[in-house]
Amino acid sequence: MRRARVGRAARQRAPLCYNEGDYPDPSHVGFLLGSPDDCPGPPRRSLPLPLLIVLADDDDAIRDFLAEVLREEGYAVAEAGDGATALALVDATRPALLLTDNMMPHLTGCELIALLHARPGSALPILLLSAAPPGQVPYPACFLAKPFDLAHLLSLVATMLVPVAQVA
Repeated sequence: MRRARVGRAARQRAPLCYNEGDYPDPSHVGFLLGSPDDCPGPPRRSLPLPLLIVLADDDDAIRDFLAEVLREEGYAVAEAGDGATALALVDATRPALLLTDNMMPHLTGCELIALLHARPGSALPILLLSAAPPGQVPYPACFLAKPFDLAHLLSLVATMLVPVAQVA
């Protein structure tokens, strides 16, 4: 049986928008989501090839659980235990999505996002997960506070991958 929530402690959800003025268009990738109702997402996709997600989290239990759930949903998953390994995986695999924790050794999630965003032509969708919300969500990442509802996470992943799936 799957756990309904992921995270170390029960916390209230983050407000809908940290940077509301920065991201007025909800179709823009760089927005913050606070509740499952904010992003209902499409139904499960049916694609001939699995889309690759790089999953970075230094907590082995959370990373293993999320990787298993994502694989059950039909995604291919490459796992990283720190930010530097995640960066190397992104370079080596060219994934459809980066799903990263913030507080990790070697590179934080925010530092990883900044490095990727600084690259010319970078359009990788990124979902930042953290129990401690950063002061400002780095563009172009979506943010989901831990603990989170698993159905909400899967809905976000599916929604963020819709443009990629249409191109594939």
